Amino acid sequence: MTWARILCPVFVLVGLTISQSGSMGWTDYTLWALFAAVMSLAQLVTLLKGRDPEQMRVIAMIATAALVAYWVVIVLPGISSNAGFLQTLGVGCAGVAAWLGGARR
Repeated sequence: MTWARILCPVFVLVGLTISQSGSMGWTDYTLWALFAAVMSLAQLVTLLKGRDPEQMRVIAMIATAALVAYWVVIVLPGISSNAGFLQTLGVGCAGVAAWLGGARR
């Protein structure tokens, strides 16, 4: 589970940074890119020790749901690109972390 929470922002941020045919996520859809970056980095916040586990679980679920919404609206139409592939891996890591981290009771 920890590895998936760490890989999520790595894949999402690299996917936003890759330039393909002069196009890059940070410049093409800046606000959505910032949204995705914050939600992917929220996955790392849930790894902090000394916090209420239930609160961290809720944060992880909200961030994961937000990333899935971002993926459907922004990434899915361009899924065939390298950037789309990496962002799909990032969102997938968030989903795996949510699944293994206690999303199911």
